[in-house]
Amino acid sequence: MKQKQHNWIAPTIIIVFIIGVVLTISSQRLNNLTTTQVVYCLNNADAKLYAHITCSHCKAQKALFKDDLRLLNVIECSTNEELCKTEEINAYPTWEINGRKYLGEKSLEELYLLCN
Repeated sequence: MKQKQHNWIAPTIIIVFIIGVVLTISSQRLNNLTTTQVVYCLNNADAKLYAHITCSHCKAQKALFKDDLRLLNVIECSTNEELCKTEEINAYPTWEINGRKYLGEKSLEELYLLCN
């Protein structure tokens, strides 16, 4: 009778181990992302970065992409005020990914997860 009560322990340990392995592999993949991979993902998700020239967070967000920034769809709201108003952009930076808006500076990992 005692053996039947403990039959759930081994399968539970195996499941927890498998989940741990999957999470570790996923985390390693995210840690090894390149800006090129993230730009490719963002472009496939029809992403737009709404920024403003005076915004320090926008500058930091753009700097994250280095040379790959030229491959992104960046909309400078200081020179496209009407478009940004129409799109209801009230804070910077704002990302639009797959038609949804996300406020604030994002890491490469966050952006990669949002565009998948």
